[in-house]
Amino acid sequence: MLKLLLSSVGVFMALSVLANNLDDESKIKNSAREVEEIFIARQLKTMNDSVHQYNAEESSHSQQIYKELLAEEHAKEIAKVGGVGLQPHIIKDIKTKAHNKRG
Repeated sequence: MLKLLLSSVGVFMALSVLANNLDDESKIKNSAREVEEIFIARQLKTMNDSVHQYNAEESSHSQQIYKELLAEEHAKEIAKVGGVGLQPHIIKDIKTKAHNKRG
């Protein structure tokens, strides 16, 4: 499941950040945090979408945008305080892929 998550959510995005400097630990950690933010935001959006709205016909496009932006901000805050435990696995995967890329 983790490999599927990492490949579908954005290891390639994280590796593209590392293309210029594979030894920069802070870039690796930031990339891992950003990937986890994306994952958490998608989970929060899915959770919000599954909740039955009381007045669904009154839900406007602007309310949907607001909910998505709020989910993204919540995801950033969750990832800042440790996230859901994906960052160490993402960092390990990035380092492994970077090491393999070097040869």
